[in-house]
Amino acid sequence: MIITPQDTKITLIGNPFAGKWAEDNIKMAYDILKDKGFQIQLKTTQYKGHAEEMAKEIVMLNSKDGINNLVISAGGDGTYNEVANGLVNSGIPMAILPMGTTSVLAIELKIPNNINDAIESILNGAVIEINTGIVEFFRDGKEMRRHFLLMAGVGYDAETVRCINSSYKKTVGKLAYIYSGIEVFLKHRGHIINATIHKENGISKACTCSNIIIGKGAHYGGHFRVTPDASLIEPSFYYFLTYDNSRLALLKYVYGIVSHRHLGFRDIEYGKADSISLDGDAPIQIDGDYIGNIPAKIRIGQKALRIVVRKDL
Repeated sequence: MIITPQDTKITLIGNPFAGKWAEDNIKMAYDILKDKGFQIQLKTTQYKGHAEEMAKEIVMLNSKDGINNLVISAGGDGTYNEVANGLVNSGIPMAILPMGTTSVLAIELKIPNNINDAIESILNGAVIEINTGIVEFFRDGKEMRRHFLLMAGVGYDAETVRCINSSYKKTVGKLAYIYSGIEVFLKHRGHIINATIHKENGISKACTCSNIIIGKGAHYGGHFRVTPDASLIEPSFYYFLTYDNSRLALLKYVYGIVSHRHLGFRDIEYGKADSISLDGDAPIQIDGDYIGNIPAKIRIGQKALRIVVRKDL
């Protein structure tokens, strides 16, 4: 599929707070597409959740008038997640322009960081259907449902995300995650997570673990591969869970992920699943954003989103 100005109308949803030069890069992307002859509308986010609201408005208008063929999400993983949650099951494809502190989805999809190159990879790319992850949980007594594209984490990594200082993140970027991770580690008391894992062959397994990462994509936190066999296309996900709750074990697990040795440890479990039920009292994050606490159920959103990828992916 080649995206041309004659048959494509674009809405660019940009997060000007995603990175140091995000606002300038969003304007640059808009100008490039405009110069190529595209009918394009620019929308910029002003607060958390705004990108999802705008994406839902696009779906509503499109169902009435058929005015939109493509939505480009410009930002980081949090922005992509919001736009995706607004577009799920609508049939409107989403493309991404990486501008955030960490654009793990861009790494997964091999979208280049250079704006010109990224736009060319979109315009000459292909649209595929992906299976998202869905988290069902409760917040303030209300049942919630959120789709995720790459991963969900429960335990230490979610605690790290929850404790990040947002103003510090704007100043130092990725270092904010490291700083928060050290703070959480020094205060670490661990979590007790009761997991029931439902596998493809109909077998269910119950276990108690300290941390669990559920991967819909292979990459995590950048170029780390916690669930290296996970795929956006497959109607399943992979999980990596740890059993030991001690601070020393946590340090070992972090080292294992950084050194790509984590799957060789004896006190972990790695496997493929259709759904996972989680009980206990631990924080949960999806695609790098804290959303609440377990209990929660995680399952697959079958062919929930159309997304633009490079032809050579």
